[in-house]
Amino acid sequence: MITNMRADVSKVNKQVKCQKKWGSWRIACCGLAILLGGCGSSEGSRFSEQLEYFTLGASSMVLTAYGASTPTDNNTYVFRCPSVSGLSRDASVSVMHVRANMNLPFFTLNSSLGIRSDSASSVGVSMQELPLGMLDIYKRCQSTSSEQYVTSCPEDYTLVEDCEKTTEENTCQKMWEGTHHLVISSRIIDSDDCFSEAVDRTSYSSSVPNIAYACDSFSQMPVLATYRGTAPISGCCSEETVGPTLDFCVRPCGCRELTVQIVPKDGIVEDLSNVPSQEDKTGKVDSTLRFAVLSNVEGNTTVFRKILEDIKTHDVAFVVSLGNLTKNGRESQFREMRAIVDSVLSPVDGNDCTYTEDAQYCCTSAERQFPFFCNARINRIPFIAGLGESEGGGSGRSTYRELFGVSNMLSVIGKVEFLMIDTSDAGITSAARKWVSNLFDRRDDATCKIPAPDQSAWPSLASCFEQNGAETCHECIGVEAYCVTPNVEQNDVSAGPKNCICIPDTAKYCRYGMQCSEENGEVASCMCTRDDDCGQGGACQDGICHPPLRFVFSYTPLFDEHGLRNSAFLSRENAMALLSQLAHAGTTAIFSGRTLDYSQFSKAGIDFYLTGGGGAEMASYSSHGHHWLLVEVPNAYEAPDDYSVTVMDIE
Repeated sequence: MITNMRADVSKVNKQVKCQKKWGSWRIACCGLAILLGGCGSSEGSRFSEQLEYFTLGASSMVLTAYGASTPTDNNTYVFRCPSVSGLSRDASVSVMHVRANMNLPFFTLNSSLGIRSDSASSVGVSMQELPLGMLDIYKRCQSTSSEQYVTSCPEDYTLVEDCEKTTEENTCQKMWEGTHHLVISSRIIDSDDCFSEAVDRTSYSSSVPNIAYACDSFSQMPVLATYRGTAPISGCCSEETVGPTLDFCVRPCGCRELTVQIVPKDGIVEDLSNVPSQEDKTGKVDSTLRFAVLSNVEGNTTVFRKILEDIKTHDVAFVVSLGNLTKNGRESQFREMRAIVDSVLSPVDGNDCTYTEDAQYCCTSAERQFPFFCNARINRIPFIAGLGESEGGGSGRSTYRELFGVSNMLSVIGKVEFLMIDTSDAGITSAARKWVSNLFDRRDDATCKIPAPDQSAWPSLASCFEQNGAETCHECIGVEAYCVTPNVEQNDVSAGPKNCICIPDTAKYCRYGMQCSEENGEVASCMCTRDDDCGQGGACQDGICHPPLRFVFSYTPLFDEHGLRNSAFLSRENAMALLSQLAHAGTTAIFSGRTLDYSQFSKAGIDFYLTGGGGAEMASYSSHGHHWLLVEVPNAYEAPDDYSVTVMDIE
């Protein structure tokens, strides 16, 4: 659904003039380069180098970040895992040091060691700029300062009213009630080697049972993390002090893919459309997701600041700049734009305090929301910046990465997926297209055939062990067997490696944790029983997996609505290949910039929005001046099936 509250949009059937002075020259030059096989090489190198900004490979395992990226090179950071995580024996683990680029970043961990992945070492995550207050904060009363503030009170601890009034060990005080949880879940990877009748996996020691449970928890369970940061000294902090980081560790599991994510608490998500007071919205998450899209600021700081100030009044979750934020991609220009973003959208706790002569600023407990950390980000609205044609090969590329992250990114909020693709070179490489294809977690229709059980249902290994001490599924049901993912009713996290269902090895089982709709020896359909069965952002409805509502951000439009290709992909074949890929994945809408106008059209069942009103001089035929787009997705955390786009003109 498309609306326009401030102006009617009329399509312009005029010949589009070249939007950049060098646009026509670029077509000629790239046309020659295509013949020579060289056009788009800079985009290819950017894509390759960006992989290391959101992946960490160590000891036969790969940790991948979504909605977060590292501002510096990985593999140089090591730390001791927080003792509260149960992994305190791991003293010097490889760490992915990342900045949260989006609201709800998540991480996946995979290992190439197969069934023996349990024996691998842990890997750490240290995340900056996640807004403090999103997660619960507990103070461990008798703890060292580096691990004093944690996201939940450990199970063997006692909750007290005030740490200052107790001297007992293993106590904690709740300092802040957050709106979200940090959770972990697992799924069996799609490999025949990972299905056997025996529980053939290395056991964890009894001192870390929560780790073993995570390996076989096919529904979400909490992860305990710690906040590490610098505390104010005499109420003051240095302006240069890095804000607190959220630190946690995970360890690979045999034949499992682990996912660590941030999700809203139960009962927190509500329709807040009729709640006028911001105070009444505190502690709640709006069921309607709003985000802002703009493009082609081109260094116009005056208009850019006006747009951000306007955006800030509309309760958006994040802002996307599709490309050409700067004039020509220089380091100083990126820094100037980042400073404006931070001043408007990313306030620092206590930043209203006055500065002293020695560049300190006072932050007394009464003036700060979180007096135990310096320079915490609060109420932050993430700003995602893609690259435009004047920035892809600019001298400030390393500065762009440091300040804004990556130009290829996937993120998920609720049941809505966001994919940014770097098309600043007016195309996409085959490597990037393959990356996009691997991101789409499809659940194709599948069938199964499971013999009828002697009882009402095939038993779990945990129940057999409890009844007769059976250690394997063979002992449990008396025949050669598989141990497969339990359905949501039979799922028992506390069973650890025995949290599986024993079925005969003559059965044709379902993959990805799906369940067979019938167990009568006849061919039946595979069905989901939980949202986690359907991949990140997917929803299970009546046993069928539905993909998330998908939005794509591509600076260069795949097609020029007016028929000229100087404002679209240089290769129509390249554009059609990507369009086919995105249409097959059920993409809802694609937002593009570059054209200094606003227009909307549909192709292959996908809505296209072209916007270029972020600050550059608008095309003479444009029906809009400077503007941004407000996108609203109702019911974003349950079952979104509609959205609206409003053109917001700036006076």
